[in-house]
Amino acid sequence: LINRSFPWMENYRTQWVDIQNVRYLDLDPEYRLEKLSLTAKRLAERNAEYIRLERDILDAAARYKCTADGIDIGLRYPEFEW
Repeated sequence: LINRSFPWMENYRTQWVDIQNVRYLDLDPEYRLEKLSLTAKRLAERNAEYIRLERDILDAAARYKCTADGIDIGLRYPEFEW
């Protein structure tokens, strides 16, 4: 459903969203608002880091014969304070 509404998200690696969320949550709460636009930019752009991650995920999916969404990158969300 989301891909039909937002074609730019087609084949988007959700693991990237998790990485950006964890980085954001690791910030001190007083700096989160200041860094929100940077986080949004990182989510919108497929930069070199995203491309490397995507390649690694697709390689792992092929190796383990599963979908890219099935690849767990071992990232865990921290306890955080709003």
